[in-house]
Amino acid sequence: MSAAAVVHVARSQLGTVERPANSNRTIYGAAYGMDGHAWCAMFVWWVLREARVLNLIPKTAYTPTFADWFRARKQWGTTPRIGAIVFFDFPGDGVNRISHVGIVEAINRDGSIICIEGNTSPGSSGSQRDGGGVFRRTRKVGIIGYGYPAYSAPAAPVAVGSRGLIVALQAAVRVGTDGTWGSGTDGAINLVRDATRGTFTNVANLQRVIGAEPDGVWGPRSKAALGLTVKALQIAWRVTADGTWGAPTDTAWSQSRARYGQNL
Repeated sequence: MSAAAVVHVARSQLGTVERPANSNRTIYGAAYGMDGHAWCAMFVWWVLREARVLNLIPKTAYTPTFADWFRARKQWGTTPRIGAIVFFDFPGDGVNRISHVGIVEAINRDGSIICIEGNTSPGSSGSQRDGGGVFRRTRKVGIIGYGYPAYSAPAAPVAVGSRGLIVALQAAVRVGTDGTWGSGTDGAINLVRDATRGTFTNVANLQRVIGAEPDGVWGPRSKAALGLTVKALQIAWRVTADGTWGAPTDTAWSQSRARYGQNL
């Protein structure tokens, strides 16, 4: 299986939160056998299990041990790759060691990365390593290194320049990250734009684009996933990431279409 399959499974979990809140109780911990404990590494374990590549990582919920496993096998480095396992030690949090882990979804042109992480917060105001949910985050600070699972299909290369922007936008709307603004990319972003205006009809298709369960029912989780997707697009466009598709976001969208969508 490829790195893309792992990223696809991770995206499907965006917006999942602990129930009840502040309990560390999740489907990931239950499947792992340690429900009620810090679960960022258990989330990664669950994702690779669902992608049927669980043999590529160890079963450990302790992030330093997780990192050491990759180091011992010479599958460790400081270059981001899509599908890599990223390890963090956030400065100033009182824990002076690797204490959080996520999955690399995309690489931005400024060198930052877009990750999907379990047990984090949706923004910078909450705990970064004990936030209670699965969220997409853009990271540049606190990265210690990357573990590279031995996927059968290689991870996509680091994106640079304008292709990096397109890759980040494609990652936000869950289409193939090939760095080309084609009809699939254009259609998915337009679907998100229409949804913010309430003008959509195929709920299940929209839910797939925003990473919600495609059950055809537009409820609170789908609305939250839409907001997170808009934020991810805004981060890529470097406009205020407030989850609301306003004039600055619309301008960035139209400029991107004009610049990269010439062949539509």
